[in-house]
Amino acid sequence: MNRDPFLDTGYLLIKENKKLASPVSVLFYEYYSSPRSLNDEIGILKDQIQCITGHGFLPFGKAQTPLLWDYADGVDTLEFLSKKNSAVIL
Repeated sequence: MNRDPFLDTGYLLIKENKKLASPVSVLFYEYYSSPRSLNDEIGILKDQIQCITGHGFLPFGKAQTPLLWDYADGVDTLEFLSKKNSAVIL
């Protein structure tokens, strides 16, 4: 992997990298010097982050189980569709 250090778990590669998106079967991680530096980074990237799991955020295991009022990108899909002209949709 380009001579970069990584950990091979047998089914997942774990690699230190600041990118938000990783290839399939690769998990990127990053170290932060303090909680404040992490919060600053989250603030900068908030429009690019779908959700955050962990202490003080979504509990682990809940990121892919949204509630009915959790909307992708903050858009209420039913409200959006109800405002559309039904003749155009069909």
